[in-house]
Amino acid sequence: MVVADDAIHASGAAFSRDEPARHKLLDLAGDLYLYGGPPEGELSARRPGHAATHEAVRRALAQGILSRRDPGD
Repeated sequence: MVVADDAIHASGAAFSRDEPARHKLLDLAGDLYLYGGPPEGELSARRPGHAATHEAVRRALAQGILSRRDPGD
């Protein structure tokens, strides 16, 4: 699913009016989970997407804002 300025591009019809927003939020939470577990605290995003999430996590790791959780935790 791609949300563009002019339209929402998807392989099928949306299930509900807010389906695109829910889809993007679920993608964001899933991507963050892959980086170290479920997000803790409040989550907010503008124009989320897989590439933007990965870039934000890469920057946060480089700046020491975020640390990877040990898989044994």
